[in-house]
Amino acid sequence: MMKTGLKGYRKVFSFTFSQQVQKKGYRNATIIVALLCLLVPAIVMSLVEITGRGNSEDRQAAECRADRIHVVDKSPDPVGDLSFLNDLGFEGCDHFEYIYFGMDEEQAIRQAGERTLLLIIDNQNDGYSINVIIPENSDLSSNDAEIYRGFIHSNFRFVLFKKTGTDMSRLSELSIPVVIEFDTVDDGSVQEKGADIAREIMTIVLPFVNIMVLYFMILMYGQSVANSVITEKSSKLMDFFLIAIKPQALVMGKMLAIAFSGLLQLTIWLASLFGGFAAGTYIVKLIDPNTEMGLISFFGTLDLFSGMFSLPAIFIALLIVIAGFLLYCSLAAIGGSMAGKPEDLTSTNFLFTLSLVASFLCTIYAGGRGNVLSSSEQWLNWFPLTSILVTPGRVLLGDISTAAALGSLVVVLACTLLFVILAGKIYSMLSLHKGNPPGIGKVIGMLRSNKN
Repeated sequence: MMKTGLKGYRKVFSFTFSQQVQKKGYRNATIIVALLCLLVPAIVMSLVEITGRGNSEDRQAAECRADRIHVVDKSPDPVGDLSFLNDLGFEGCDHFEYIYFGMDEEQAIRQAGERTLLLIIDNQNDGYSINVIIPENSDLSSNDAEIYRGFIHSNFRFVLFKKTGTDMSRLSELSIPVVIEFDTVDDGSVQEKGADIAREIMTIVLPFVNIMVLYFMILMYGQSVANSVITEKSSKLMDFFLIAIKPQALVMGKMLAIAFSGLLQLTIWLASLFGGFAAGTYIVKLIDPNTEMGLISFFGTLDLFSGMFSLPAIFIALLIVIAGFLLYCSLAAIGGSMAGKPEDLTSTNFLFTLSLVASFLCTIYAGGRGNVLSSSEQWLNWFPLTSILVTPGRVLLGDISTAAALGSLVVVLACTLLFVILAGKIYSMLSLHKGNPPGIGKVIGMLRSNKN
């Protein structure tokens, strides 16, 4: 009768894990990606801030050097004195002396000084036309004229408001920038609205990110687990291993070693990414302590995610991610156990590949990436192959209870242990099998015969 214990898996784990992390490809990939995750956010954020600051300074420096504006109004209903435009508070265009010449354009040109611009206003049937001209005896540049032209075109509406009899003491209010801030109110309605918006964003973003990260992580390392399990089959060491330790222990040790080397690599990358954003934030604030960069502003609103990301929820979500990753690795181990040599993995690893792709598609198209799951979609939280893609995001958002998340975790762990035991039995049963790998039906038949 076949032994099914897991005694000895730690030795296999230590040996395989050491081999995995010492591989040149593993170390190079870990270091290179970690450096990119650390440097790219910091560099990009710094460049964006410097560029934006430069543009802001350019805008601030966009001051028209003219000191007099000669106004020629050819419209049937003259607009009147324009000096009130200086009170609107537009930097660089708030210092002009407006001199009115009626319709006498020639006189306006003759009396123009070195720092004078000519403003011609006309009102035809299709509306007002405005033109800014540099007189011949002016030393102003086309840039000065362009700055003022943009100013008068953008703010001519204020001139029309004045003609309607609008209170000029309140006219400048129309140009005041509006800053919207969240403030504390007695009923908490503002904060609740902010939290609702944050929740709405996160219910879309977080599950999708969780699905995509886990999918590519499993796809990347699942094949490594299968290759590791089959390594000894193609060598002369298999008999020694099966004598020294039990098949389940061998499979468990190798699976855990590859899985945790992948988790270690991912942890380093994520830590580097957070470090990159932290460094970028620090550098940006050194450049401009009052920066309005959108990403930094978002970091400052994290307190709006009330009811989400509690410490127990984060802990349970991490456990489900790890357990789910091990679950798929155990499926890959079954494929590796069925193969007789590395070339056979293409045909034997279908169980792992098919399960992963099917679970991914079910999660995407059955509601797992959007808002709260409906009653007809709750099975996604309990079916082990899909729960690892759905449940972590849901528990972080507070959409499912802690008890339900723990129940999902127990189901995933139980299935993982079952698959490991199954992989060990298949590994031992097919250790001496030669030729093409047997089909799934034949493997099931052999397992039944062995059980009897």
